[in-house]
Amino acid sequence: MEYPVLISPTLSLNVSELVEAWNSSDEWNRKAEAKQIHQDQAVGYPIDPETAQKGLLVFSGFAVGLALEIIKDLIKEFLISFLKKKFSKDPVVPEVVLKEMPPNSGVYLIIVKAKGE
Repeated sequence: MEYPVLISPTLSLNVSELVEAWNSSDEWNRKAEAKQIHQDQAVGYPIDPETAQKGLLVFSGFAVGLALEIIKDLIKEFLISFLKKKFSKDPVVPEVVLKEMPPNSGVYLIIVKAKGE
């Protein structure tokens, strides 16, 4: 199953750098694979194409039956570690939320934004 993740532009993260960091880490790559979604692949995601091109990625390969809340927490744990390394002097604290897209569909978008955004 794939889990789409939208990174807010306010975090100033390069999504391809994030994907590279996840996939090159034995610890994280064992859990799932990350890949960037490009604008032409973002059909079906209810977000504007520019945001999709700059900040949409998908994780696949998490263990079957793993609860969505656990997946969300794993992604948040990785992002906190990544942000601490990238912005060592003043790391941004991410907030990770789930949004059902569309409502009552059972399909969720994991949204990562700066805390308080």
